[in-house]
Amino acid sequence: MKQQAMLVSELLPHYRYGVFKALEVNDSGTEWSFAAGNSDRAKSIPTIERNLLQTTFALQNRHLPKGLLWQSGLLGTVRRRRPDVLVFTGDVSHLSTWAATVLARFQGAKVFFWTIGWHRPERGLKKFTRMCFYSLAHGLMLYGETGKRIGNEMGYPNKRMWVINNALGSSLNAASAKDMDPATLEAFRQKLPSGGTTIGVVVRQNASKRLDLVIRAAAEMDRRGRPVNVLLVGEGPEHQALKSLARELGVALFMPGPAYSQQELDLVYDRLSLTVLPCQAGLAVMQSLERGVPVITDDAPYTQAPESDAVRDGETGARYTAGSVSALADAIETWLGRLEASPATVAQRCKKEIEEGWTPTAQAQLIETVLLRNEEAP
Repeated sequence: MKQQAMLVSELLPHYRYGVFKALEVNDSGTEWSFAAGNSDRAKSIPTIERNLLQTTFALQNRHLPKGLLWQSGLLGTVRRRRPDVLVFTGDVSHLSTWAATVLARFQGAKVFFWTIGWHRPERGLKKFTRMCFYSLAHGLMLYGETGKRIGNEMGYPNKRMWVINNALGSSLNAASAKDMDPATLEAFRQKLPSGGTTIGVVVRQNASKRLDLVIRAAAEMDRRGRPVNVLLVGEGPEHQALKSLARELGVALFMPGPAYSQQELDLVYDRLSLTVLPCQAGLAVMQSLERGVPVITDDAPYTQAPESDAVRDGETGARYTAGSVSALADAIETWLGRLEASPATVAQRCKKEIEEGWTPTAQAQLIETVLLRNEEAP
């Protein structure tokens, strides 16, 4: 008899469609179903139409004060369906997950939490609560190595943690797949640098992203006799301040606004030699490496997103000393040299990183591997 697995989530987010479909067509014989409510608290995340998945169960999300959630119908669904495996999105604020995990284990099911885990070390009541919650599961499926490392520091058993990465791409993102009007696309193209070496990033222009460091590093490169253009694609509250800084330092800055379509993004990454995101590197890492463009970001241990794990120092990019303009300029200079020497090799390594660990198919395979390893475990 095939193993029955159920994934329980607050909702069915559009960006998980690729992974969910890859799970449905897995080679291990596991039959998957999906139980979820209809929306998040803010009703801001587009969801997957339930008829696009083979088996779904509708839950009612009851959003409580202080960010807590109870999913009505979850306990009944678990009791009636009795799946062999339950995978919850492991959010400690989901009170119904606590109860459903206890019920599932009482029924003999394996339980796993799919979660980002720890952002940074915790103490006191917060540490105690998270550890109690995570101890209910047979194990954790984590987004990245940082969460696993901190989990070890917090005392969670290493043998009960597996890194499954975070998949890039969703075939439901129809808006980005549509062809743009040629005139609109050409207008966007005209806002990009037409020659010279270009560094930059596609990201919202917030103060927390420290995009000023990209401009300051470009000024340092100019002083070293290696001038570069800076291309910052996006919008945000730091827009004017960044323009003023570039003007003050004499840096060639291009700011074409946001890029939403794949065609616009392809144009951007065709211009970029390097993606330079000084800190908090997330989705931009995926977009860049997928197109063969290496990434430079900082080495801060607790402020990076899980996707930054794909930046492998010396292979798919570099980690520089956080906050140091000279260290950032050194990394840029080193990688521009590598790109001049072997551009095809660099691009191949970047694309391979995404293909082997960060696609929906790759993530589904990692999830299935966790389940197979634990099928006979107590």
